[in-house]
Amino acid sequence: MKPQPAPTPEPDSHAYPSELARQSQDQPKGERTRARLMIAACDLLEDAGPQDLTITAICDRAGVAAGTFYVHFTDRQALLSDLLGGYVSFLQRTMRAASRDRPG
Repeated sequence: MKPQPAPTPEPDSHAYPSELARQSQDQPKGERTRARLMIAACDLLEDAGPQDLTITAICDRAGVAAGTFYVHFTDRQALLSDLLGGYVSFLQRTMRAASRDRPG
């Protein structure tokens, strides 16, 4: 009998925001605020595309004033760029870890 491959786990859409929160928890306040903005954007992107993402909605979700956004990002595109770059790095680390843990 041929062994069956292990089932592929369902992607966890909350894994990256959780990682951002975990990484920032012992950081200075500014880094934690930046992470909160990124996590808020991730949450909002669950229900809408990047074209519908507004700075006001991000700040409301993060619980910060709109001006605080601009302390950390020049504009919405800068946030999305940082978010995408961070997510790609997160996926690469996750895939490397999964391949190391996979038997055979």
